[in-house]
Amino acid sequence: PAFDPDALNQTIKYVVDEREYGVHIFLECPSGGGRTVQVQEGMPSESVGAPAHIVLSERYVESVRMECRYTDDTWPQGAEPLRARYRLLFERSLRTDSMFRAMLMVPAELGYCEKVDTKSKYLEGWKGDSGAQYGFVCRVESLEAEAIPSLASPHMQAQLIHQPSGLVTELSSSEARRLWMKANKEYFTLRAFDRVAEVQYPTVFLHVARCTSMSIPDGFALREMGDEVAYARMCMEEKCADSDKEHC
Repeated sequence: PAFDPDALNQTIKYVVDEREYGVHIFLECPSGGGRTVQVQEGMPSESVGAPAHIVLSERYVESVRMECRYTDDTWPQGAEPLRARYRLLFERSLRTDSMFRAMLMVPAELGYCEKVDTKSKYLEGWKGDSGAQYGFVCRVESLEAEAIPSLASPHMQAQLIHQPSGLVTELSSSEARRLWMKANKEYFTLRAFDRVAEVQYPTVFLHVARCTSMSIPDGFALREMGDEVAYARMCMEEKCADSDKEHC
């Protein structure tokens, strides 16, 4: 902006399309009628007065601070320069449903997770207003469950927050983390976040029955079930039902 002695501290925000990961900028102090010296913070000193490149990476927001000092030969000797400070904020437009995609997994030998609509009957007991477009139903064979997140960005982190206790389990994309369940149905919030934004996914873990616990109808027999994949030997809920007949 043009030099304004009544507004010596300004913030200017530039909104960048979310698909852009960097911007080229040229910084130059506006003329104030006298000689100027510019001091630039947050950028290499050699880029002052020359084109520079800001990498937005996965952090979505970057800022550069710039100070313009105005002097004039007609001012009294020893007079302090007039300082105008600018904060240039470069912000990528953010759509959390696309930039913060997260998935939740359980080791295959213990169970499995599926992505469901937030209005799913399985999530009716979840408390909160997540704003997410989907949640997770995870079915496990044991109350000693484990979970692994899959995140859209290496800069993201994930937590599972138990309802209603608020107990937090820090998750890692590189290893499964243990969840101690006390009941056959436990509600959690999967929180995916970085330093700018976050998304909360409603989640439920179900300790479900095995196919071997169901009554076998006449004319049916249990499928052969291996030990490697728990899905093959699990019913959908805490007790097997007629709806599990074709699967089991």
